[in-house]
Amino acid sequence: MGLFDFLFKRRKQDSDHPKQIQSEKVILESKSPLRTDKVISEPKSSFRKGIVSAQKVDLNNFSAKQLREKFIAFDVETTGLNPVQDRIIEIGAVIFCDGKPTESFSTLINPGIKIPASASAVNHITNDMIFSAPDEVTAYKQFIEFLGGALTGDIMMCAHNARFDFNFLTNTLSRLGYDGDFKYIDTLSLARKRISGVENYKQSTLEAYFGLNNTEAHRAYSDAENCGQILVSIMDRMAFTGASPKQESECITSKKLSENELRVCAYIQNIIVESGGDPAYLRFRKSSADYVCVACLYPFIKFKFSKRGPYIILRKESTSKITLPSEPCIASEGGATFSRIYFSNISDLQPLISDIFALYKHNQQDLVSYLSEAPNSQEIVQGWMQQMISLSPADIIHLLSPDRSLVDPSSNRIPLSAITAISGADFELKTAFTLYDQGESARKEGNIQEALSLFENSRLHGYHAPALYESYALAYRKIKDYEHEIQIIEEAIAHNPESAEVMERRKSRALELLIARQKTQQRSIKSKRQAVSQNSSQKKPRGRAIIQTTDDGVIIKEFETVAAAVRETGINSKSIRDAANGVQKHAGGYRWIYKDCSSSQ
Repeated sequence: MGLFDFLFKRRKQDSDHPKQIQSEKVILESKSPLRTDKVISEPKSSFRKGIVSAQKVDLNNFSAKQLREKFIAFDVETTGLNPVQDRIIEIGAVIFCDGKPTESFSTLINPGIKIPASASAVNHITNDMIFSAPDEVTAYKQFIEFLGGALTGDIMMCAHNARFDFNFLTNTLSRLGYDGDFKYIDTLSLARKRISGVENYKQSTLEAYFGLNNTEAHRAYSDAENCGQILVSIMDRMAFTGASPKQESECITSKKLSENELRVCAYIQNIIVESGGDPAYLRFRKSSADYVCVACLYPFIKFKFSKRGPYIILRKESTSKITLPSEPCIASEGGATFSRIYFSNISDLQPLISDIFALYKHNQQDLVSYLSEAPNSQEIVQGWMQQMISLSPADIIHLLSPDRSLVDPSSNRIPLSAITAISGADFELKTAFTLYDQGESARKEGNIQEALSLFENSRLHGYHAPALYESYALAYRKIKDYEHEIQIIEEAIAHNPESAEVMERRKSRALELLIARQKTQQRSIKSKRQAVSQNSSQKKPRGRAIIQTTDDGVIIKEFETVAAAVRETGINSKSIRDAANGVQKHAGGYRWIYKDCSSSQ
């Protein structure tokens, strides 16, 4: 049993329950009277339905390398647009190795159903043409053998408007009992991202754009070969920048590398030179998403200074060589196949020297091959190189001088010497990362004091990325400790000049809040002083003072208020007031006179 039969054998139905699926017999019309009696029927499905999937792949550094080595361009012609009801009537496929077509496959297929006139009007394939063509079982067995590793996703494929082609292919192979897992590039969506200045993105338009000739448009083999040429052309154009013409200038010229980013570039170039590499074609650029790309023909390393700290992107296997903190990359960075490796100093990258040089060496070999084989390659390479950043030996010496550190160590809090004493010469970045993450979780849960303690420990272990200072400042803001917030922001600006603009805005707001609180406190103090002053002075009695006398006018006692007289004498207040107002003569046997009236009298 061969490998093909072993991997993709068909399962026969249980002999105890035979089940024959009779297909409808169709007699195709023919202009030739000799063929009017030929019967064509669909293959009988005497095996289980297969499982076939097709996954679209983005063009990135990893997939570009694989495509440059080998891929299969593919196209089909069909009886209609429905992949379930309609059938493939022609398949064309071309294998590209090192960007050049090397092998091809092409066949018409008799699917056992008539070709509508509307389909023939597009692809010019008639019922007469497929009359003696191989049936589906025969044709697809040959095609599967041609595809080889493409059926398991080991070799990538491409097609123009690929969803259409692969919907038909997966449905057909599944119906015939095959299993498969295709991976493909869609040149239609790729061209929309990478090519500008064209009227539309039809294959014929792109063929004219790239100067390709298609003598049999809408025939599978010719369309497949030109689709592959379009993919190669797009990869050649984006080899150095990885960007579309719409984005090239803004990706390269408008994104200036910071001092720290240049130091990492200098360190990588120095690694390559000391390992015996030639930096003549080594270039650097910063993308619109702030990734710094190190390129030789095309980018082979990316790194980024993020809020959480600087990290370099390498294949996840590289993490086994280091003790630095790492995490899986997001989809746009290559997904779980790659890892972000965080570092605090360029010397942290020392264990990765062999990985970095191996990536450079692979690209350098591709560059040599490209320069020797591709037409106008020297002009294309020189054009891209002029738009990117290069570092001279003098630049390397300047950027890697010993008195320059990755992050400015100046601080308004504990000095760097104290931090070094705690964590040692090699900062415990992994521990610092863990402490920061724990602190951030505590802050989000509202445990501010715990968060501040964890942030400080993370800082003492050498972690001073913008993310730490931002969380630090948010924690102080939460408890309205604006003084410490301002202090930590000033330290953040000293450590991370790249984030100075954002931190300055945060500092301005903290100052506004601090000043507002101080003014509120001053008003509160003034109010309290006034209240104390009023309380210390003699209180003005409420009501009129009143005098108790005899009938002869002899004063018995003065009271500050009528209420005070009532409390002491027990006489009814109404009676006292009526006596004072002349309504009645006595109250409790005494005369009563308001003091202010007595004075006037």
